[in-house]
Amino acid sequence: MDAGHIKEYLLRYDSNIINTDDNAYLEYRTPFEFTEKTESIVRDLIPFSGWDINALMPGSPLGARKKVREYYEGRRAVIVSELSGPIE
Repeated sequence: MDAGHIKEYLLRYDSNIINTDDNAYLEYRTPFEFTEKTESIVRDLIPFSGWDINALMPGSPLGARKKVREYYEGRRAVIVSELSGPIE
């Protein structure tokens, strides 16, 4: 995720909880997330994944950027099904 995608991900909730020493939100919240299956967590993250390919690869040939984008889209299309299958 690039900065824009991370911001979009964080804005999906109305809450602006800040993790501090006095409010150890992550310490107490994170274990509950481990009760979910990996594929459901990844499925929820996919809509927020991505980046600005031009910022990532400034000045690179169009063909190179196209190959990276195609590889990314290919991985994105199969990652959830791979996570639900057996480990190989």
